[in-house]
Amino acid sequence: TKAKEALGAAWTDEESAVRRALIASLKPMPTWFGAVLGHAKGARGVERDLCVQYLATVSRQTFGHHLEQWDAWYAEYKDELEGGNFDAKTIEVREAKPKPAPDAFEFYGVPISSTGAAFVIEGSRHMAVPADLEVQRTQWRGQWPGTRRQWEDENPAHQTVVQQQFEAAAARFPAEFRWGLALLIGKCSYKAIGEKKLLGAKSRDIKEGVELIETAPQKGGAAAYQGLRVGASLGGKGSGALDTIVLWSTGDPAGGRYMTSAAAADAWNRFNRFRRLRVIAIRIGNRKDPAEAFMNAVAAASGGVSLWAKKPPAPK
Repeated sequence: TKAKEALGAAWTDEESAVRRALIASLKPMPTWFGAVLGHAKGARGVERDLCVQYLATVSRQTFGHHLEQWDAWYAEYKDELEGGNFDAKTIEVREAKPKPAPDAFEFYGVPISSTGAAFVIEGSRHMAVPADLEVQRTQWRGQWPGTRRQWEDENPAHQTVVQQQFEAAAARFPAEFRWGLALLIGKCSYKAIGEKKLLGAKSRDIKEGVELIETAPQKGGAAAYQGLRVGASLGGKGSGALDTIVLWSTGDPAGGRYMTSAAAADAWNRFNRFRRLRVIAIRIGNRKDPAEAFMNAVAAASGGVSLWAKKPPAPK
């Protein structure tokens, strides 16, 4: 009883990072199932995703965000769960198509449910490269014959694609969602909107974000670790609703404070240990190591997603 009272107090903490850390640290115990299910009904973003993951781990069911199905299942097994005689291995796994979060939007095909996200875009020379990896390997040689406008229609550059993906995602931002955007310029500098306060889903804010992507210098490189730190700082002190960083980058950690993928990933994961910011890592370019190792490591440690964008996403 005392443990549940302490749990209830932590769940009412005004810092969302505290609530996320609490849910992520809970051991998968059947006796906590009802409490977590109850909290999931009022939670949003990463916090709700963590609750759903916990329910699935304890029960082995795959209802996703079908909270009404979780309610019905819990009512059936409540006595066993709270009585201490629940054995998930003996329970039938019911067929169910997982339901995504009702307020999720997509970026590069990755569903994102969030209360607040920082989009960190690498504004380096890689933005001017064709977004199709096969075209990069077979046709592009540093200087495309002719001008960019002559091949953009058939082989859009990364800059064009990320701008389109941001606009498409923004069109589905929930009304209560907050966001910021940083454009990495050089190794350790950036331009950003939403630094003092995360922005809403207003059209003028979206337009400002699109224009920021359009201003990318398309030269030099950018250090991915510094990009994550910039993302974590958006929104000001405490960052309020911020629970996700969307990192669009080659993933190369070199050029900033750390020169290897292992050192950079370890430093970020220590920094993020109690912030519990989920990282959606969208990797561009054709380099694998150390870029792939870094992007995979920071995504996995945060419960996020690492995606290698080999081709422009198919339009929907």
